[in-house]
Amino acid sequence: MVAERGARRRGTGLLATPGLLLLVAIALTGCGSDGSRTVPVLWAAPQSDGTIAGGIEPAKVKVESVGEPGFTLSLEDIAAEGAGDQWQAASSSAAAVGTLLSGADPNDVDVSFEVTGPIDGPSGGAALTIGVLAAVRGDQLRSGVTMTGTVNPDGSIGPVTNVATKVQAAAEDGYETVLIPVGTEVETDPATGEEVRIKKLGRSLGVEVRVAPNIGTAYRAFTGNNIAPGSGSPPSRGAAVDTVARKSTSDLNLRLTGVIGTSAPGVISTSTRQRAQEAADAGRTGDLALSYALGVDALKSAGREIARAEVAATFTSAGGQAAVRLLEDRITELEKKAKEVTGDAVTRAADRGFEQQLLVPVALGWVTYSTALLDAVRRDLTKPDLGRAGLVERAGVVADAGASIEMFGPDAIEAALAGSGSGPDQPESGEVRAFLSGYTNFLVRGGQASEQYFEKVIEASGLGAAPDYIYPAFQALGREAGEIPTGTDPMEDEMTQAASAISFFVIGAILVGGDSILGLPGFGIGEDITTARESKLLPSAVRGATSTVEYWASDLQSRGVEAGYPVWSTEWGLAGFEALRGTDRAPDGAVLALEEAWYAAIGVFMLEGITASNGGT
Repeated sequence: MVAERGARRRGTGLLATPGLLLLVAIALTGCGSDGSRTVPVLWAAPQSDGTIAGGIEPAKVKVESVGEPGFTLSLEDIAAEGAGDQWQAASSSAAAVGTLLSGADPNDVDVSFEVTGPIDGPSGGAALTIGVLAAVRGDQLRSGVTMTGTVNPDGSIGPVTNVATKVQAAAEDGYETVLIPVGTEVETDPATGEEVRIKKLGRSLGVEVRVAPNIGTAYRAFTGNNIAPGSGSPPSRGAAVDTVARKSTSDLNLRLTGVIGTSAPGVISTSTRQRAQEAADAGRTGDLALSYALGVDALKSAGREIARAEVAATFTSAGGQAAVRLLEDRITELEKKAKEVTGDAVTRAADRGFEQQLLVPVALGWVTYSTALLDAVRRDLTKPDLGRAGLVERAGVVADAGASIEMFGPDAIEAALAGSGSGPDQPESGEVRAFLSGYTNFLVRGGQASEQYFEKVIEASGLGAAPDYIYPAFQALGREAGEIPTGTDPMEDEMTQAASAISFFVIGAILVGGDSILGLPGFGIGEDITTARESKLLPSAVRGATSTVEYWASDLQSRGVEAGYPVWSTEWGLAGFEALRGTDRAPDGAVLALEEAWYAAIGVFMLEGITASNGGT
């Protein structure tokens, strides 16, 4: 299956329809004669008099089989009706996440949306995802149910504002059930400053308000059906991945010992040394997940401290230009290493099973994102007069990227490659390549919609300026993704392209809605984010994302599919989050855990998709 050649530049195959995913909630639920689904999306928006108005927008979601290979997303209709950039970005994310969760082959999916008027904002994403899922699966939507919430890459539902206004709008339109995200059960009335308990408000209006942490819960409320069967058994990392995990944990602790033992006196902080000791202690007691998680955190901290000290000393002794050259040389070295790691990973996976071929691009997220960070720093180093503090700060970013490329990325790749890759009903290589190409297609387009939103709406407010490197790295990923060919290429190329697309999509989704969960602008890249607030929503977000991966992995493993790598990555991420809660490292632990779970979710969704399209395993 070979598609027409061409690069995935923005606008290619992405037909923008503004108001479909971010602020609205559709009001009329039903099934069209053309197989479409109309979803009631709740919306709320400020008025000219300063008040907040709410309502329901009926959003029509239509999914068809495409005439030629390649996921397509039509947003023309919503654009024509005046939907805004946030709405378009949310629509694209909903189409991508809905397709991932459906188990459909993206090469056979053509998604289009329609709305009836101007709309913008992020809070319709979850409802649109429900519409996509129902249309793909052919399930009917119950009347009387509506919802509000953003959607994240793992299918979790993110928080929104003005929930009370939306519940009132639902009651006025005769809805009986309103689904809301975790963490929005109580809000403050902007007019009176008084606390509003949303479930109590709903009861007073004759509306049942339910909390929906994820798309699975919401889909049951809308349709009565589950999106995945689940096996009922806890998933396992498996013998092959367990062997890799043991070696990776041992190697990490050995490296930590060497780094700390050879560093100059006073460079490595007491807290970093303490976490390194705790990692070693956990390893000796056999708690691999905790040992690896604490080791990752300690090695990142030690690397930052050493790099900062080296650049500061160079600046003092030889001047700013010498410090810049030091960083540029290190970036060049790491970029070369990243290419070697990537090339070796995809070459080895090309001769393995479909599980390894789909999971290696996920594991390469450590490398693809870090390479994008290096690109952002290299461009930043051309600025004049960065000063000592500026160069020291950039040294921390480069150190973070270095640890990912040299240690954490290779560890993840080994875990993704673990397993026999020779189970029953293995798809043909051509099927896997076409499947990867299709997923790359729609993940790139989802990322491009997020990028377009940020360029028009967020960048004007200053997001992306140093020291925050997330947005510049996202832009670097976008430049790379925009050059990916649309056709089906050799397996090594498809895996490399999918790796870039996955990071582009995940980071874009984080930028659009993740900060409302994390409360951590900058994500601690190159620095300790001890001053950032730890959102109250973080625990539910981390545990919810982990549970999603475990649920799907359990189902896959019950059918003989090797899914040990996603289980391991979420296991150690969660262990680190729990261990660091209540300490000054809590935000860093949360970021690591959530990013591991979101990447792992893409992995299990792809495994589910290809096994479903292949008739099951």
